[in-house]
Amino acid sequence: MKCSISNHSEFISFACLDEFCTQFRLGCVQCIKNNIHFEHINNLKQIPDLISFLSEKSKQCNEFINQLNILNGKINEIFDYLNQMMGIDFSITGETLKQINSQSMNNIIAQLIKFNSECQPFIQLASQNTEILIKYFSQFFLSQEILQDPLEQNDQITTNNTNSELQSFKYQVINSIKENDYCFSVCFNQDSSIMITGYMDGIIKIFEFNQGNIKILQRLNEHKGIVGCLNYMNQSNSFLSGSLDNSVIIWKIYENNKWYAQQKLTEHNNWIRCILINQYDDLIISGSRDKSIKFWRKDNLWQCSQTLNHNNSDIMSISLNESQNYLISCAQDDNEILISYQQENKEWIIIQKINQQACLLSSHIWLLK
Repeated sequence: MKCSISNHSEFISFACLDEFCTQFRLGCVQCIKNNIHFEHINNLKQIPDLISFLSEKSKQCNEFINQLNILNGKINEIFDYLNQMMGIDFSITGETLKQINSQSMNNIIAQLIKFNSECQPFIQLASQNTEILIKYFSQFFLSQEILQDPLEQNDQITTNNTNSELQSFKYQVINSIKENDYCFSVCFNQDSSIMITGYMDGIIKIFEFNQGNIKILQRLNEHKGIVGCLNYMNQSNSFLSGSLDNSVIIWKIYENNKWYAQQKLTEHNNWIRCILINQYDDLIISGSRDKSIKFWRKDNLWQCSQTLNHNNSDIMSISLNESQNYLISCAQDDNEILISYQQENKEWIIIQKINQQACLLSSHIWLLK
């Protein structure tokens, strides 16, 4: 490669590694003669030595990523244990109260009071540290330049040359609402005139959404835990919600423009992590922390028609192809996805496992991550 400075005829012979240098980092002997990079000449690296230097830096980056993955795993283990503990210790129902004695009741009350007194400092501490981490990493990302593979850069240059009419764009905030609780899920109806949000305390809010103007219409409080997933139906004014309380609820709007729970599906025995409805609105698919995928079909009421139990961890994501006959599912701790196929008798079978994360783009095209 020749030097990028037009009147320099020399080949590139060094790279500048000075942290504060603002010049083009690759230079030639003529650059030094013209006092370019001369003020930090001790930070220049000869090209033959550059490969080993970059290799060492690459190793350091990989070690950094591995350390982040280890920390992320430890944090997930703590919160998984906390979720399990709370699910066991604080799942108090009317039926449970009828079956326990006075001593057990006394222990439950004392435990709940203790939890309420201790949970707020814990949440505050976690929130403060999370905000610090988010701020730190945001600054870190902004300070870094995105590194691309040289071949990808060449492809991008070619694309830019052949598609010069394409312009870059940025999203802008046109409106926002301040919420006091954590929002875990959002969905829109077919024409984006209705926005639905799900919250940590089990509340669902219905908003009118008109060209960025947001107006709350209704609050729904049927769920008893985090509303982690929402999905609007394609053929009707109905939507689905999945919750930490192990249930899926089908909601329908009636003539008074109010939403009501039409039916509650309760065959899962742990947190509902993902739900979807097919394009014909005649099949609901739900994935849960109980490691199962359930298929629901409607006769007069929605009923579970099949269950798949082939994953070894929480079902985190499910996706249908355009033809609605292939399903992919991803689990939290698995390094693989499952591909399921719907046979003519409408039964689903596992046909393949892939050691990747994926999303269906069309009938036979997957996006792998």
